[in-house]
Amino acid sequence: FGRVDIARKDARDKTREEWTIEDVCEYIVLDQTRENGDFFLDLLDASEVGARFQGAFVSQARKSEFAPFVASLVEYYNGRNLAKQFIWLDIFCANQPKLTSSDDELPQDVREAREYLLKNGLHDAIAAFDDRLIYFNTWDEPYPLQRAWCVWEIFGSAKSGRPMDLVFRPGEQARFIEVLLTDSSKISNAVMNIRLEKAECFSPDDKRAIDEAVADEIKGGYHALNVRISGLLNTWLMNFARQAAAQSKWVDRSLAKLKFEVGRFMETHNDLDGALA
Repeated sequence: FGRVDIARKDARDKTREEWTIEDVCEYIVLDQTRENGDFFLDLLDASEVGARFQGAFVSQARKSEFAPFVASLVEYYNGRNLAKQFIWLDIFCANQPKLTSSDDELPQDVREAREYLLKNGLHDAIAAFDDRLIYFNTWDEPYPLQRAWCVWEIFGSAKSGRPMDLVFRPGEQARFIEVLLTDSSKISNAVMNIRLEKAECFSPDDKRAIDEAVADEIKGGYHALNVRISGLLNTWLMNFARQAAAQSKWVDRSLAKLKFEVGRFMETHNDLDGALA
């Protein structure tokens, strides 16, 4: 490979609004923790750290933009004292120097412990939190369904009987309503076209471990998991539609049209009670 020179005039600063969760991890968290192998939590005041399993476990994909992600959480906790709400976010609460190291750089016992906890401890830990949230950057092509770790977290939460609450990027409700009113078949297609076996992972070893766990723990493997997660997504979107109709400030024919389409969407997905409501 040849050397590529990029002139300063061809480069530009990446604004804070454009930063992804991965950028925050790389340029803030790892910048302060890499040298000593610390947890980011170790650098915080004790008053800023909740008790074990206090608050919400938040599943997200790191390529999501950070600012809208934070805005969605502020919206979710609307009306509550934000200073008293705690969330577990992997970039802050897991040991990033170890998690972002290549497998060849980690001792064998660390790699084995990570794989063991992935298969045996992660789902129990997720279930122990007060709440479980998952952040979707879009309603139709959400990043978490493209990431193997997020898929495994969603399954673990559902398996425990304590499923995740869905948190959308601000503005997605308006986009969802527009599609619901103009071509609701796109919503059905988004639910039906889930292929979780194609989800990717930063670490090939983690991907292999998750694939093995799906095969071992789920009768029917990824096909059964696709069906189960499709059902969850369908429920989330129906709740989203119901919420949109309840919160709408439209009046007269516009509101009637919205409620009609919400009812038809629920009827299509066999939620007759929801359609009547």
